[in-house]
Amino acid sequence: MVCQYGKKSVCMNDQTSVQTTQSNHADEYRERYVALLDLLEFKELVKNAETNQSEHENLIQSLNRLRDTLCNHPAIDMRFSFFSDTIIVTAEHSPQGLWQLLTSICTLTRNLLQNNVLVRGGMTRGGTLHNEQF
Repeated sequence: MVCQYGKKSVCMNDQTSVQTTQSNHADEYRERYVALLDLLEFKELVKNAETNQSEHENLIQSLNRLRDTLCNHPAIDMRFSFFSDTIIVTAEHSPQGLWQLLTSICTLTRNLLQNNVLVRGGMTRGGTLHNEQF
C-alpha cells in the first residue's frame, strides 16, 4: 500500500508484513497513542454533493485523499479506521509511533485542505484495542 501526499509517497507497506503484524497484535489490549479526528462540515459537503456536480467531485477527491494519505504501518503498529466524518488513528506507544502519528495527521490535514476540508481532533495515550472489528 502506498500512502501519498499529493503525488509524493510518504510511506509504503508490504501487504505480507501488514497481515503478519496485525495477526500477532490485533487482539491485544495495550498502551497506544490514539487520535480522534473530525472532518468539519462534512455533513454539509455530502448534502451539497447530492445536487451539485462540482461538490460531488470535491467529495470524491476528499475521500480519495483520506484513503491515499493514511495507511497501516506495521513497523509501529499504526492503524486507522474511518466512518462518517470521524477518523481514528492509533499507533504503538513509542517515540516512533508518536512521530508517525503526528506526521500522518499533519499530512492528512494538508491533503484535505486542498479540497477545503478542515480537520479538528484530539490525541491521548492509553489502553486500546484497535483492529478491523473494533
